[in-house]
Amino acid sequence: MYKLLKPAAAITTLLLGFILGTAVQAGSGGPGTSADPLASRSYVHRAVNEKIAELQQQVTALQQRVNRLSSTITALEKVAGVEGVAAQGVPAPGTYLLEREVAVYEQPDTGAPVVAKLKPSQQFAVIELQDGWYHVELSGGVRGWITGEYVRTK
Repeated sequence: MYKLLKPAAAITTLLLGFILGTAVQAGSGGPGTSADPLASRSYVHRAVNEKIAELQQQVTALQQRVNRLSSTITALEKVAGVEGVAAQGVPAPGTYLLEREVAVYEQPDTGAPVVAKLKPSQQFAVIELQDGWYHVELSGGVRGWITGEYVRTK
């Protein structure tokens, strides 16, 4: 009788192991999937490349929107007769020239402290426009405001 139980127990153990092993393996999702806690290198590369492609599409769509809005702004400026002046405090692109040396103020007010003097030969970046004042950044990183009275665009 014991001779019959040994083979039956062995077969039962093998079958049970096979069934449990299959269930555990089937639930893992397989290697290289998002369910696998040890993701393969190819899975990570594929996921990163898919995200990059998605972001590139978004950037392209946003750039197209910017181009359309820039065209609209240009058309509106022409209609309003203020070509070269950007709306909402954003400076128009281009090169700015000074007619003479000007004071760079801490605030857009001639009563504010002077932080620098700007000569016509010096380069500067225009950050924004506000009520006839140009918020500028000089080559040394100094920021301040100059009156638009002596500023011309090239």
